[in-house]
Amino acid sequence: VKWLNRIELIDYEHIGYWEKRGYSQDAWVN
Repeated sequence: VKWLNRIELIDYEHIGYWEKRGYSQDAWVN
């Protein structure tokens, strides 16, 4: 992968772009 320049490990649940806009963090597909 050319554009990947770092990976961060965190010990808390991150709220991402789509989760902030109302999507589920579990990403269940119906």
